[in-house]
Amino acid sequence: MHMIYFLFFLIFSCSKKNAIAWNTCSDVVQDHPCDFTLLDQHGKDWNLYENYGKVIIVDFSTEWCSWCRVAAAEINSVESVYDVIYVTVMLQDMMGRPADDHLVKRWAQTFNLTSPVLIGSTELIPWNVEALPTFYVINKEMVIVGIIEGYNQQMLEAYIKEAQ
Repeated sequence: MHMIYFLFFLIFSCSKKNAIAWNTCSDVVQDHPCDFTLLDQHGKDWNLYENYGKVIIVDFSTEWCSWCRVAAAEINSVESVYDVIYVTVMLQDMMGRPADDHLVKRWAQTFNLTSPVLIGSTELIPWNVEALPTFYVINKEMVIVGIIEGYNQQMLEAYIKEAQ
């Protein structure tokens, strides 16, 4: 009897935690992105699929990348013009070391960000990041509408408009 209750609890808690699911996910345009949960600059979990129904920009950056800094300086401007969730996934600090809580706090403070800045690594997220910064623009139906390698403000805005 206890086993039945345990199985019911396990099924219910797992289905409740991840109510959104697809048979496949990938980092390819027109597919659903793979879900992830990472810690933000406040030490709280941030989950991609919990933001279903919103346009999301996922920006993979490092502290040592000059174009990543240019993009970060524009985040507040982008958020003031467009109804988007802009999330930065930090991969490395200035010395190329893995991201940590100090880095994401410093990045958020440096650029006066209230949007999520996450402790990330390419091992934690099964997405292809070959250039920095790399942006994934995800529409309200949780479909990737565009990928940008490097910083291009006009292309980012075009993808945001397409996603809305």
